[in-house]
Amino acid sequence: MLLASRIALIPTGTELTAVLVVVCFSAGLNVYATVAMLGLLSRANLLALPGSLHAVQNWYVIAVCCLLFLIELVGDKIPIFDLLWNAAHTFVRIPVAALLAYAATSGLSAHKQLLATFFGALIAFLAHGGKMAARVSVPSRPGKCGLRMGAARRNAGAARRRPRGYRDPASHPGDLRARQSLPRLARDRSR
Repeated sequence: MLLASRIALIPTGTELTAVLVVVCFSAGLNVYATVAMLGLLSRANLLALPGSLHAVQNWYVIAVCCLLFLIELVGDKIPIFDLLWNAAHTFVRIPVAALLAYAATSGLSAHKQLLATFFGALIAFLAHGGKMAARVSVPSRPGKCGLRMGAARRNAGAARRRPRGYRDPASHPGDLRARQSLPRLARDRSR
């Protein structure tokens, strides 16, 4: 009942800025889910889009974006495909985010529209770059990750069993000197 009586308004001012930041950031992470969600929100009259963005409301655009999102979702599980997919999408996510920002600010003056486009592309670039850095830095072999998670669970369980205030230097990975000195201390005690 409340949803039917709600009239979606086109965001302006600070609302437009907030929407653009969220849309460009999410487009930098996954452009297909972003475009599909914009289309679905607009179809449900929860978000009014400017006339220049009405193409994302088309059911064909939503369907294609959902299909590509599912391909990306399955492809994320394949390490080499995932890396190549994300590298290729550097040339898709950032321009689409810039295009979305440009089209969403069609009611502004030309210099404000170009400024919004630049910042939209920059936000998408930072989000995509962070995603790529995280993907490259995490080992792709599930065995290593599984061992690390198992070790983290064991350490968490051991931390719960220790008395309050006790600090074991070997359990803190940040305390590198203490971890390196433990084997030396063990050797010294055996002599």
